[in-house]
Amino acid sequence: MYAFGCLPTSAPTTATPTTATPTETPTEAPTADCATPLGDPIQGDEDADAAGTAVALSDDGGRVAVGVPGHDAGSDADAGRVVVLEYVVGSDWVQLGGALEGSQGDAAGTSVALSGDGLTVAVGAPGAGGTAGGVEVYAFAASDWVALGDPIEGDAAGDAAGTSVALSDAGAVSYT
Repeated sequence: MYAFGCLPTSAPTTATPTTATPTETPTEAPTADCATPLGDPIQGDEDADAAGTAVALSDDGGRVAVGVPGHDAGSDADAGRVVVLEYVVGSDWVQLGGALEGSQGDAAGTSVALSGDGLTVAVGAPGAGGTAGGVEVYAFAASDWVALGDPIEGDAAGDAAGTSVALSDAGAVSYT
């Protein structure tokens, strides 16, 4: 997965076709170079990790949460995990705190949401609790992620709570 940034290049211009017909219209030149990768590609550890299944950006694009629902945590298959990375200008993406790991079959990182400042993250794990699913919300404090309250869990097998999650700009939670 690549992250791209937009770097301003020029003011918009209008190009007029040399032989105008009714199907030809003026085109506007791009005002920014949005094909400039920021840092190295962000990748999972293994092919089956499915890194980037879900991604979320902070308002300024300087932090990204990456869902890796196929990640195996030791002997826990498909535990999943989420990592939050911060871009160091002119350098590369560095991990912010530790990885947020799921347990056997949780598929944590199937969905992710990040607050506007990138310091609160919601992690969806629809396989948690025998497919009842769940959502965990974390805040970054000092140098690591701290759980905010207990996990939000589905009521019954098959609910798959955490299939999608959302946070307000300030970090309030919404999930399904």
